[in-house]
Amino acid sequence: MAHTLHAKPRSIGQKSIITTLRNEGFFPAVVYGYNMENTSVAVSYAEFVKTIREAGRTGVLDLAIEDGKNVQVMLHDIELDPLKDQVVHADFIAVDMKADVEVEVPVVLDGEAKGAKEGGVVQHLEHNLLVRAKPADVPESIHIAISELEINDSINVGELTADGNYEILTDPETTILTIQPPSTEDELGEASESTEEASGEESE
Repeated sequence: MAHTLHAKPRSIGQKSIITTLRNEGFFPAVVYGYNMENTSVAVSYAEFVKTIREAGRTGVLDLAIEDGKNVQVMLHDIELDPLKDQVVHADFIAVDMKADVEVEVPVVLDGEAKGAKEGGVVQHLEHNLLVRAKPADVPESIHIAISELEINDSINVGELTADGNYEILTDPETTILTIQPPSTEDELGEASESTEEASGEESE
């Protein structure tokens, strides 16, 4: 399913123009890549959020530029205002739908590990994996079921099987997650509490 995002050309070099855009609910962006010169555009914040929610961060978008052409793009980079958590700038890359692209895809952990229920700690070490695929085949995310993992279990990239037409490029030896035993500090705290209780009983 194609997801359309509208954009309009914008002038560059004047801060007042950017301020006006933001006041109107737009933010600045740039488009470049396959058969596309660097083009400065403005995108509606509300439409962008809605479209990315539907298409995903790795989805292909049909960018419709006013007074220009429709370009198939992928979101390459996004800059957020740390205080308002709003988009202040975005980079879109025009893509050739027949050529492979390399994209970082988020890892999602599904379920609650057995080890976590027993007091272990899930350490999610690798949050994104690099994949290669045709633009239309890039997955929105890579899901890993962890409900059967016990304390001291781990999962490396090499143990994953791609469930689509893509190749995982991240080093196979990279550890994605581990289930760590209860922390030493917690164990020491419990031991200390037991010692204090025993000492109090002896005093009495």
